[in-house]
Amino acid sequence: MKEILPEIAKLLDQTHSDSDGREDRESDLLLIQTLYTIIKMTQHCPAGFQREDNNDISEQIWGKIIHHLSHPHLWIRTLSSRLVGTLLGWHKPDELAAFIVKPSEEVTRSYFFCGEISKRLRSLARDLVTQLQSEMLDNQLADQVIKNLVFIGKVANRIPVSEESEEESKIKAPTLAWLTGKLRREVNAEVVLHPKTPTKVLFLCCASLKCQCRKEFGIHTLLVNLDCFQRLAVFKWMAAVAVDLNQVAGKEGLETVLKFFVSPLTRDINDDGSPKEVKDLAHEVSELIKGTIIFFLFTLIFTVDNHCISLIKF
Repeated sequence: MKEILPEIAKLLDQTHSDSDGREDRESDLLLIQTLYTIIKMTQHCPAGFQREDNNDISEQIWGKIIHHLSHPHLWIRTLSSRLVGTLLGWHKPDELAAFIVKPSEEVTRSYFFCGEISKRLRSLARDLVTQLQSEMLDNQLADQVIKNLVFIGKVANRIPVSEESEEESKIKAPTLAWLTGKLRREVNAEVVLHPKTPTKVLFLCCASLKCQCRKEFGIHTLLVNLDCFQRLAVFKWMAAVAVDLNQVAGKEGLETVLKFFVSPLTRDINDDGSPKEVKDLAHEVSELIKGTIIFFLFTLIFTVDNHCISLIKF
């Protein structure tokens, strides 16, 4: 592995220009093959990446993989995000949170177990959220991005909330409020930027007249398919993080972030223009959260948000 890893790192240095030339296609293909090779290596010989004497070159490799999260090729983004999931899966949220709060020299150094753990987690979270803004976003990429963000959310759930402001605190790791704010902005942007889709068009897209619909509606059909990826992804994240937070901090912990979760759920539950799958998932997530906290408190916040939305519409 000592001889192989440096060569792998060199292969990850492939660049992509703005042109659509043959050179770009060849470099993209080489990068895709390299990422597939790394996936196989992490499956069959993960110890090679985790050995302390390979740590420097491993850090270079992981840094380059994370850099490729913003690559213009969808497959490269998806494979890179999948590998990030592998890297996160080698750690436990409790151990990362404990190291952030109180760094220990007894822990074997790795990409995250280092002096820059908070900075790296926050930067990774920001890069992952950015993936949700991509016009290339599909279900596979969205699901992998959310899995990675759920892990980071679990780490955030286990970090004690500092009494200091985020600017003054020494711990710069992503907080749950910070993550939720980032993801809520993506939900709001999707609602604002994508036009309302007529129910008839949405129905045709899901019916057996797919070919005829594609001919008649073309780009408009594409908007229907892209219209809800972000909201579906974020609602899944909310559900997973809410369940985990309830297990870690109980009802009291979940109540502290309830106000951030309820508003986007309420909007889609009551919006007649929301796609059915979004409305159904929003309802399921709200019922899940409702079942883990005091019913009265959830109903109160839900009613207030619903009233605010009604006033905005009026």
